[in-house]
Amino acid sequence: MSWRKGAEPYFGAMTLTRRGLLGLAGAAGAAGTV
Repeated sequence: MSWRKGAEPYFGAMTLTRRGLLGLAGAAGAAGTV
Protein backbone atom coordinates (compact mmCIF):
# COMPACT_ATOMS: atom_id res chain seq x y z
CA MET A 1 0.00 0.00 0.00
CA SER A 2 1.09 3.59 -0.64
CA TRP A 3 0.35 4.87 2.86
CA ARG A 4 3.32 2.90 4.14
CA LYS A 5 5.67 4.75 1.81
CA GLY A 6 4.46 8.05 3.26
CA ALA A 7 4.63 6.88 6.88
CA GLU A 8 8.07 5.25 6.71
CA PRO A 9 10.12 8.51 6.89
CA TYR A 10 8.03 9.62 9.86
CA PHE A 11 8.65 6.41 11.79
CA GLY A 12 12.31 6.50 10.81
CA ALA A 13 12.69 10.03 12.17
CA MET A 14 10.84 9.06 15.36
CA THR A 15 13.21 6.13 15.90
CA LEU A 16 16.29 8.28 15.22
CA THR A 17 15.04 10.98 17.60
CA ARG A 18 14.33 8.46 20.35
CA ARG A 19 17.76 6.88 19.84
CA GLY A 20 19.40 10.31 19.96
CA LEU A 21 17.59 11.27 23.16
CA LEU A 22 18.57 7.98 24.80
CA GLY A 23 22.17 8.52 23.70
CA LEU A 24 22.21 12.04 25.15
CA ALA A 25 20.68 10.84 28.42
CA GLY A 26 23.19 8.00 28.63
CA ALA A 27 26.12 10.35 27.96
CA ALA A 28 24.86 12.82 30.58
CA GLY A 29 24.42 10.00 33.10
CA ALA A 30 27.91 8.65 32.40
CA ALA A 31 29.42 12.13 32.74
CA GLY A 32 27.56 12.65 36.01
CA THR A 33 28.76 9.38 37.55
CA VAL A 34 32.44 9.86 36.69
